[in-house]
Amino acid sequence: MITENIYFYIAVLIIAFIISIILELMVLPRIIYISKKKHLYESSDKNSSMHSNPQLAGISFFPILLVVFSFCCIITSKYAPASPFITIEADFIKLFGLIIGNILILGSGIKSDLVGSRNLHKKIIQIIAAMSLVYSGLYLNNLNGLFGIWEIPASIGMPPTVILIVFIINATNMIDGANGLASGISIIALITLGILFLIRGMFLYTLVSIIMVGILLPFFYYNAFKPKRKISIGETGSFTLGFILSYLGIRFAMEAPTNYEHFNAPILIFFSTLLVPIFDSLRVILSSIFSDTSLRRPFRLHIHHKLLALGFSQHKVLICLVTCAELLILLNIFLVKVININIMFVLNLAIWIGFVKIVNIRLKKQKELNNHCVIISFNKVSN
Repeated sequence: MITENIYFYIAVLIIAFIISIILELMVLPRIIYISKKKHLYESSDKNSSMHSNPQLAGISFFPILLVVFSFCCIITSKYAPASPFITIEADFIKLFGLIIGNILILGSGIKSDLVGSRNLHKKIIQIIAAMSLVYSGLYLNNLNGLFGIWEIPASIGMPPTVILIVFIINATNMIDGANGLASGISIIALITLGILFLIRGMFLYTLVSIIMVGILLPFFYYNAFKPKRKISIGETGSFTLGFILSYLGIRFAMEAPTNYEHFNAPILIFFSTLLVPIFDSLRVILSSIFSDTSLRRPFRLHIHHKLLALGFSQHKVLICLVTCAELLILLNIFLVKVININIMFVLNLAIWIGFVKIVNIRLKKQKELNNHCVIISFNKVSN
């Protein structure tokens, strides 16, 4: 319900946003300084040019989120007007699942960024973290007719939700291959989910979304536009982002059908906020399986690698993929009201496959042109 008291909550959101930016701006330069002084550059992806920079930016994300969120909850509980706009009953239990899981993710990411970690160990921690969310009551309980599936019992919905959370965590990590890309796509997703939660009157989730946007903006600036003081997100940051985006997206998707007045298919809107990393990771995984390539080995099949190979600059790759992510979100929000969810899913898939196909065709032509130039040069030298 939108009442005059909404202005109080908007004021809290603005305060949370500003405090988050200030704290991250205070902490991030210190992380850069300490990382460079202690030579903390290690990364599991040795072949990526992205990771010659300090890796520990993500260590600040969850602590700042927890501090600002707790402060705003105290302010809200003390001064909030009596209003149905804020609903906090069982949501705090789900927040405990987020806190427990994020502590595990934080520890796993720091270990991986500093000294490396076996892939199996990371997956085990991610599964345990995902289970902490699921058993706090957060799971996919309704697919809104996607593939003909509607309501899902908890016993059936929980295991696939754990798998989905782990997949999103790793998809967010995989998309981190160009300056500002993981944080840029995450900012777009968080702003979208924050606005949609606000429309639904789910203040706590809007608060989490806005705080994360405030945290990510300074990092995005340093990562994309400050080459002399650049710091990478690291697995600590990408895992944390993936986990928080899973938490927010699944909570949005599991809303009761009586709350569908604004959104006919919340599950599709949730997926639309992360379509770029989800579809790209699925394509790479399937390509690796069919080509018998180990997923543990470094590969350059991701869409950002292809765009870089075409000669796109880091900034052009960022603009291209973030714009693509935003257009897909808007497409789904506006068209799902009038088009069947399954048709919309196929349309999303077709758009992504078409986009990748165009990039592959251009790459093939570029390769043929380069080979032709090499042959001509060789013939001239021979003559």
